[in-house]
Amino acid sequence: MHLFFCSLRCVVRRGRAEQDRPRVMSAPLPLVVHEARGQCFRGPVKVMIACPLPQQVSMQLTKLWIQSLGGTYQKHVGSTTTHVCIEPSQYYSSSHDVRTARARNIVLVTLGWLEDSYALGRFVDSCDYDLAALCAHAAPLRGCVIAFTSSYPRSRGVPGFKLVEEHIVNLGGICDQASEPIHTLTHLCATEEEIRHQGIYVKNVLHRAKSDEDKAFHLVNHQWLVECLRQGRRVEEDLDVLSLTW
Repeated sequence: MHLFFCSLRCVVRRGRAEQDRPRVMSAPLPLVVHEARGQCFRGPVKVMIACPLPQQVSMQLTKLWIQSLGGTYQKHVGSTTTHVCIEPSQYYSSSHDVRTARARNIVLVTLGWLEDSYALGRFVDSCDYDLAALCAHAAPLRGCVIAFTSSYPRSRGVPGFKLVEEHIVNLGGICDQASEPIHTLTHLCATEEEIRHQGIYVKNVLHRAKSDEDKAFHLVNHQWLVECLRQGRRVEEDLDVLSLTW
């Protein structure tokens, strides 16, 4: 009997020692299933944080969350980034990181995705936190990659075209004003005279559009974009199409 109680005390002590021992989170192989895009990938999860953090949560703590789950924190959006945490109000912002993430189809999620992942000890399915689905109803220009020539009518007292670019982004579109567009455009807004004379910029755009015939391309006058921004929706292109002979 004495030996039995001694053994029992040893078991109790061992159990208490196990409870008192610091818990170390294992780093499971991240598995993310993204049903919205029909994607399932197993591999390194790389997260960029672009949203303001709650007052009680520091960036250092957030990095530890990601690392404890087997992921990697990234300061900026890169070619290997898999998730970007933002607020819903940031989805159509002109932030370089957010715009780059949208252009590359990187998953944009709320911070809740990371918080819930940490609580469960694994990276959870991001579908319920995906802002592309949540914000789709407020993106009338979603899928539109728009450029306009310098003859676009400016607002009185507003220098440059930054405001126009921001309006396009806020409606879910992408504005590409590079001299040699990075993206294949879906819309070029210009005047009939500019299309007729085809300066260097217009030639670059038309050449790019012709080389990617699988993608719909609309050559429209400036009024189409003016009305889209004024009405906050994508208006029909038919009334503003510019004629072009390839």
